[in-house]
Amino acid sequence: MMKRSLLALLMPLTLAACSSNDPQVVKTLADLEPIERQPFQRPQVDVSTQGLIHQYQSLLEVSEDPNVRIYARYRLVDLGMLHQEEVLAEDASFNTDSLDGLIADYQALLATYPDQPDNHAVLYQLAKAYDLKGDLPAAFATLTTLIDRYPDSPHVAEAQFRRGDILFSQRKYREADQAFTAVIKQPEASSYLLNAHYMRGWCRFKQTRYDAAQRDYLFVLDNLLEEHTTLEGLPKTRRTLANDTLRVMSLTFSYQAGGESVRTLLATTGKRSWDHLLYQHLAEYQLGKELYQQSADTYLAYIKDNTETLWAAQFDIRVLAIYKEAGFTTLIRPEKERFVKLWGQRSGFWQRSEVAVRDQLAPHLHAFLLELGQYYHATVQHQKQAAGKGAGSDVKQQVAQGYQLAADWHLQFLDTFPLDPKTPDIRFLMAEALYEAGSYSDAIAAYELVAYAADAEPLSNIQRSEASYEELLAYKLTGYDAQAPVAAPAMRAEAGYAALVAYQKLMQQAEVKALPKADNQALQLKRIRSQLRFADRFSQDKRAKQAQTLAAQSLLKLQRYDEATEVATRLLAWQPTPDNAQQRIAHLVIGHSAFANENFAVAEQAYQQSLALMKKSDPQRDDTRKKLAAAIYRQGEQAVADGDKALAVKHYLRLGETVPESGFRKNAEYDAATLLLELERWEEAVAILNQFAKRYPKSPLVADIPAKLAFAYEQSGNWQQAAKQYLVLADRGGESAADKEASRQSLLAAAEMYEKADDLDGAINSYRRYAHAYPEPFAMAMEVRAKMAGFYQRTGDEIKRNYWLKKLVKLDAEGGDERSDRSRYLAAFAAQDLAVQQQRTFDSIRLKLPLRKSLKKKRAALDKSLAAWQQVANYQQAEFTTEATYRIAEIYGALSRDLMDSDRPNGLDEMELEQYELLLEEQAYPFEEQAIEVHQANTENAWQGNYDDWVKRSFEALAELLPAQFDKPEQEVSFSDYAH
Repeated sequence: MMKRSLLALLMPLTLAACSSNDPQVVKTLADLEPIERQPFQRPQVDVSTQGLIHQYQSLLEVSEDPNVRIYARYRLVDLGMLHQEEVLAEDASFNTDSLDGLIADYQALLATYPDQPDNHAVLYQLAKAYDLKGDLPAAFATLTTLIDRYPDSPHVAEAQFRRGDILFSQRKYREADQAFTAVIKQPEASSYLLNAHYMRGWCRFKQTRYDAAQRDYLFVLDNLLEEHTTLEGLPKTRRTLANDTLRVMSLTFSYQAGGESVRTLLATTGKRSWDHLLYQHLAEYQLGKELYQQSADTYLAYIKDNTETLWAAQFDIRVLAIYKEAGFTTLIRPEKERFVKLWGQRSGFWQRSEVAVRDQLAPHLHAFLLELGQYYHATVQHQKQAAGKGAGSDVKQQVAQGYQLAADWHLQFLDTFPLDPKTPDIRFLMAEALYEAGSYSDAIAAYELVAYAADAEPLSNIQRSEASYEELLAYKLTGYDAQAPVAAPAMRAEAGYAALVAYQKLMQQAEVKALPKADNQALQLKRIRSQLRFADRFSQDKRAKQAQTLAAQSLLKLQRYDEATEVATRLLAWQPTPDNAQQRIAHLVIGHSAFANENFAVAEQAYQQSLALMKKSDPQRDDTRKKLAAAIYRQGEQAVADGDKALAVKHYLRLGETVPESGFRKNAEYDAATLLLELERWEEAVAILNQFAKRYPKSPLVADIPAKLAFAYEQSGNWQQAAKQYLVLADRGGESAADKEASRQSLLAAAEMYEKADDLDGAINSYRRYAHAYPEPFAMAMEVRAKMAGFYQRTGDEIKRNYWLKKLVKLDAEGGDERSDRSRYLAAFAAQDLAVQQQRTFDSIRLKLPLRKSLKKKRAALDKSLAAWQQVANYQQAEFTTEATYRIAEIYGALSRDLMDSDRPNGLDEMELEQYELLLEEQAYPFEEQAIEVHQANTENAWQGNYDDWVKRSFEALAELLPAQFDKPEQEVSFSDYAH
């Protein structure tokens, strides 16, 4: 059974609508689908429509049952409509007059059975019959009746749709809008929904309700396209309807704000996978109208919100094509820049895209990046030339920024197309631009990659993690690719040298100079490695030896002495031979490095070789000779450290022969003399010291020469010369305690040297000067005074001797806590000498008449003598105490004897003489008793173990004075005698 619905009839209508401003409408109701009523289920029989008609006619003739007859009549009318549809399908020239009978039958049913529940279906079929006949007013009225009487009929949606279609054809757009809206609101309208929205969109379009129309069209497209992004995958009918819908939407947008209207619509309704089609159809519609700017703006409106899509990139290419077609040349370059920014290698879109997508973008990026890099590079070059050398700081800054921009475009090309044959040339251009921009670090990395890419190896993961920024930049091409193109040899060499020039500029920058020492040194090492790499890789280049030379000098400056020596040594071995200046520098580097490493013999040889290559006018000559002298001098120091003093002397002395003007010569000869003293080579030391004093009279070291000469003379036994040098030292004076002490010791040493030389006058003068100048230290002052007394004893000058003896006694007496056994001994010694002299005075006085007068004088001498010896005894020095005791006893005994031996007055008779004798005895006896008592006290020392000559004499004196007691033979007493 063939069934046709209004929707099926509508499809050709919608397709036709794409070719005109209005959708076409159906002319008749013949396309209305008949309603098939099935009150009960019956087995289906393969019978023709005509056969069924005959069967129901027979049933009607024989049946008396009212219900059966009603059913049969309704069924016969339906089969009649079905038969008409079959005839229409087979014969397009079908005569619609035959429908009149069918229409009459439907009307009869409605009239006969007005309350029949299925009359809504009869009305539906009647409307279809009117439509097939072409009677649209009757069809419209019938459909309206159906809707009004049977609002719940399943045919209401289709009836409303057909009413809307008829109203639209009559240009009653508002009423048609309402009819289609009614369709859309019907729950059973799913099969009509799509076309209802489509037609309502047209109604609203005709009413200039563009926003509302667009929402209906969006519904149509949502259902047609679903998840499709293009129309190609749709069936033909759906594709045609989608195209029609997009075209009419383009019309609505063109009447509004163009692409911005699309953005507004989607902002409120949400994005779709196919929303680019809205922009694309609108843009192409505008382009067809030669609305170039509007067309481009529509594409740009899409791009604005959809940079994450490939469609946006493709639309941007379309924009460029439109600009070119329209002649908008000033807009092309900025748009190309935007294209690169949005979809180039640095964009998030590129990073997220698959290779296939990148491949679609690559041809455009390749062309744009080349063009933009060349444009900006050429532009800034012209700008620099126009500015000239006298350009201000602002202009220079602008030029630098221009070069930086050009370099960035070059870099984007390199990052995007690392294996492109043009990469070496582009990288070199980038390096040049970076150099001109003052970005020397980046320029160096680029230059070196051009120069040494052929030598590079891929970075391992560990190397990559430890690589510096410059190294990573050099290997930024996702790790170095061995298949990457390399520059021509000439360009590689030029790039390698340009990197060295860039390093030079970099090191001159204030911010680099201000780097912490470690960072600055690290940068210098990179520069050195670049220099050595250039020299090694391009050894035949005329600049290679100079690069090697600079590397050697830089390594020396960084105190990397072993490396500096190695580099300089390789330079000297270079073929062809380096020029004199380069050889001279190499020798100097070796010399300075050896000197720093304390390899002074090698340093000396290197300095000699460098001097041989220098002109006398060379500004480095003086400094090199100084270093030569220093190397020799340090060899002397090393010899000293090694314990080879004789070798050190040789080095020190040959320094003056090799570099006579050297400032080291003074120290060298002085040190040589000092070492000769240590080697006890006195005569050589003395000769050098005297020569030194003459050659360098103003040298501070001359001040030490007298001491060294004094030592040398003293050690060699030349006491007289030693004394003279000590006097020189003593005469220096000085206010400090150290200076005064040095003068004191020197004067004392001079005196001792004169004494050793047996130069009595020199010794006396020196000791006397010392005694008067230095009362401290106390002990030495005592000794010096004792020496002075001794010297004058030798000269026989008793007055001067006594002067110093008295000084000894006085100094000890005033010594206080500084007094010692030695000082007491010396004082006792002096006092003893003075006491002996005093006793001689006592002994020299004879008792003569008048006795009273001579006795008085004798008694006065006695008191002085006793006091002198008592002073000696008071020192409690055993050696002098026994003598003093003995002398005191003898003084008493002498006075006693002298009284008895004195002259008697003349003219005395015998009686008077006897009385006079008695008187003398009375006078003499106490003194004799005193003598005995003192002698006895002295003999007591024997029992204390102090039996010396003076004790012995006391015993002898007592033997004469008390013979009964003391005039006995000496006996040897044993310890046992004392024990008992």
